[in-house]
Amino acid sequence: MRRVVTAIIVVAALFALEATASARHLPTAGTPIRLLNPAVTPTTFAANTPFFVRHGFACLPEELALCLDSTTEFRLYVDGQRMRSALDLELNLSCQPVGPSDECSSRLNLTNVRFGLPAGPHAFRGEWWASGELSIVREATIEFVG
Repeated sequence: MRRVVTAIIVVAALFALEATASARHLPTAGTPIRLLNPAVTPTTFAANTPFFVRHGFACLPEELALCLDSTTEFRLYVDGQRMRSALDLELNLSCQPVGPSDECSSRLNLTNVRFGLPAGPHAFRGEWWASGELSIVREATIEFVG
């Protein structure tokens, strides 16, 4: 009986989390800078112009534990300094994926840089941590002009 009660509490908590998490969709500032695919990472960007970096993990229903794990995160460093980010968690517990690439839930970290960066080269480093282990690193130097 104790296990049933515990299971009900866990399921209720997940549904409550789903209602609040899926409603978040944090607002972004300016233009996105993407680091995961080097082919779309800009080499130049306008100085003092707002931008944001939002990366993380997409999870299928069988991978939901990855999205719920607090040690799963994206870390952004600019010029060696770790940037603050906000967690943008979306859980879709009723998702029925059609194809292998259909994401149902996501755990993203969003960094808004509302006033941009001053002119000059800036080193970006993105780190994807899955369940506490570093899984992907991407580095890029972007020349901010203006």
